Amino acid sequence: MPLAPVAGILTTEQPQDFSLIHRLDCSMVRWQRRPVEHEQELIRLAAPESPRLKSVVVLDALHDLLKGQLGASRAMQWLAADIQLLASHFQRVSGHTLLDISLDTISRQECPYFHIDNMDLRLVCTYLGTGTEYLDDSQADRDWLGQGENEKVCCGNQPHQAAPMDVLLMKGRTYPGPSDRAQVHRSPEPSPGQPERLRLRIDGAS
Repeated sequence: MPLAPVAGILTTEQPQDFSLIHRLDCSMVRWQRRPVEHEQELIRLAAPESPRLKSVVVLDALHDLLKGQLGASRAMQWLAADIQLLASHFQRVSGHTLLDISLDTISRQECPYFHIDNMDLRLVCTYLGTGTEYLDDSQADRDWLGQGENEKVCCGNQPHQAAPMDVLLMKGRTYPGPSDRAQVHRSPEPSPGQPERLRLRIDGAS
C-alpha cells in the first residue's frame, strides 16, 4: 500500500520516500532510522569533539570540505559520510545546486516558539541529544504563529518529538503551493542529564 501522510506528517523507514514531500497533503517527511550499536557509539565519540561546520557548497565539493574540517578520526569519518548521504538526498528532492550546511553542538534552546521556516525546504537531523518538536495538522492553530503563544499554537496538545538520528524534511513558507503546508516546529528545551544537542541542518542556497 502506498504511503500517505497522517495529519500532514509522513513517517517512513526508507529515504527514497523523501520525494513524497511534494505531495499537496504533506508538510514533513520523517525518516525514522534505526541506528545499530556501532553507529550509536561513533556518535557518542564524536560529541566530545564538538564538531562544527558552516558552509555553502556544491555537492561535488562536499567530500573534501568535510574531510578538511571534521578531521580523520573514525567517528568524524562516519559523521562526514552520513552528512554526505543526507546532503545527496536533500539535493535530489529539492533540486538546489548550492547547499547551506550547518553542523552545530547546541546547549540552549535556539527557537523556543513554534514557527515555520522562511524557505522552501529544510532538512534537520539531531544526532545526539533532544530532537526537534513538531505539530501535526490536528494539533496546530496557525493563527497564533508569530505571537509568542506556544500554548495557543498547540491548543494545549503535547507536541511530537523526533528521536536522535531521525531525519526531518520539512516544507517552509516559500515552498510553492498551499500556505498551510509549512511545517510547524520548534527547537527542544535542553533536558537534564541529556548530552548537548549535535544537530545537522541543510537548506538550499540557490
